[in-house]
Amino acid sequence: ENRMILEKEYGIPPHRILYSPIGTDLSIFNYDPKARDRLRNEEMLAGEAVVLLYTGKMNHRKNPHLILEAVSLIQQQIQIPLYLYFVGAGDQQYFQERMKIRFNRENIYIKFVPAVPVSELFAWYSMADFAVFPDENTLSALDAQACRLPVIMQEDLTNTERLSRGGLTYIPGDIKDLSEKILLMINDPHRRKALGQKGEAHIRSAYDYGKIVEKMELDLGL
Repeated sequence: ENRMILEKEYGIPPHRILYSPIGTDLSIFNYDPKARDRLRNEEMLAGEAVVLLYTGKMNHRKNPHLILEAVSLIQQQIQIPLYLYFVGAGDQQYFQERMKIRFNRENIYIKFVPAVPVSELFAWYSMADFAVFPDENTLSALDAQACRLPVIMQEDLTNTERLSRGGLTYIPGDIKDLSEKILLMINDPHRRKALGQKGEAHIRSAYDYGKIVEKMELDLGL
């Protein structure tokens, strides 16, 4: 998207544009099986339980309520325990207006967790089975994949590139499509595992801040 703007709006020749992606800090974000087991034990999650995770602000820009709306469409099709975790600070007005959706199924649970330090997020990504960031772009998608966590996001150029190995995209504004992608993740542990492993490898190869900085220094002749 940035390349398109530079070429079309500013008229910069393509050979003058170097690629320097936003990345993630792999010294912080890594999959940790011990942290997974510890958190799931602390949260008293059943062995077969599936955890859908959202991290970040809860406001009208990020629209995490879309997750609740999507799950409400498929709640009758969910047969195993599903836990929806929302980790982060919430705008109170938004929270009161949009995050009060509840389900009529006893096997679907919702928990809100206050914002945690960045250094602790790897444990939550390790504990979960997949993440959903329903609106806009977010660096959390890279952090999550670095922790072997598959991700669902809306389809656009940036998200499609970032999730090319480790996630699924849905049609923007199409809650039914989002719900179908969520149900697919819930019911297919083999797909989750494959996406998690491929996503982690891709992030380590293409989005490691250490490697990005090294390449930038070479491009600048430093």
